[in-house]
Amino acid sequence: MKFESKATADPELAKHLSKPETDPTIPENIREKLRQFWVVWKVDKLRMLSTVYKIEKVAMSKGYPLAVGLISGYCQLCEKCTLDRATCIYPTKARFSEDAVGVNVQATAKNAGIKAKFPFEKNPASFALVLID
Repeated sequence: MKFESKATADPELAKHLSKPETDPTIPENIREKLRQFWVVWKVDKLRMLSTVYKIEKVAMSKGYPLAVGLISGYCQLCEKCTLDRATCIYPTKARFSEDAVGVNVQATAKNAGIKAKFPFEKNPASFALVLID
């Protein structure tokens, strides 16, 4: 599944997306735009995760107890990951990234007839995959 984000990035903002928020090379007029981009992005990622939960639940109710969802990118459930201290505080909500388990997201999307543009031009897209067996 492909999820278009409502977050938008013009070419100037896109140049700074991979930098940490505290990077001193980020112009001040871009810094607030970056913060807003990541707020919208996180909301969209959590909406995508909610959709994956619903699909898993339906699959399980139809007799597929091993249905599992995968989501592109890193987990968005916590502001700061707790794994450095112990274990995940959301073990039933967290989902692995497709990339982390060896799925070639671009090739899989293409094989499914889903158009994906990398790098994105204005609105980034995220992907989710639900495996049902």
